Amino acid sequence: MPPKMAAVQVGQAIAEMRRILLPMSTAVRDHIGKFLKVWMSDLSYSMRKGLSHYGAIRRRSASDPVGRHEIFTITTHDRDFILDEKLYFDPGNLVYSFVFRLLWNDIWQQCGWNQETMGDIIESILGFHYLNVLHGRECVPAKALSNFFEDLSYNVWRVLLYSGDESLWRTGFPAFHDWVRVRI
Repeated sequence: MPPKMAAVQVGQAIAEMRRILLPMSTAVRDHIGKFLKVWMSDLSYSMRKGLSHYGAIRRRSASDPVGRHEIFTITTHDRDFILDEKLYFDPGNLVYSFVFRLLWNDIWQQCGWNQETMGDIIESILGFHYLNVLHGRECVPAKALSNFFEDLSYNVWRVLLYSGDESLWRTGFPAFHDWVRVRI
């Protein structure tokens, strides 16, 4: 992708992240953080892991990847990807962990969750919503939280993919956090 187009993609992603994050009050962020702790304590590992296999984000353009897509690793993990791979893709646990830490870095530090766990938390919430829709049920809170995570994850993925700054993902979350906070 030409540098000018990549800069446009990053600019659009940052604008979307600003739109998503700025209206969120501390009280709402704290409320969701408490919910995530309950989600972790009340659901068994196998239940969360099972739900996470249904969690992915919607493709929004023809240039988005198809199916499982981990931009930052060479290895892939084989699993039965049950979602329609033409409509969804999995940006990988790195992206989900960055989303988690953007909002709940304090919970991450307190609980000591690793990248895979943070990824599975978000994927399992996405998967819970997907399964509800698949079976003709609607759970409004699950839909709202799923849409929030999906939109934020998509835009974090765009920033990491198009920024051209490998240090954002190679050095981990602190570099990404500092880079994004300056722009939001």
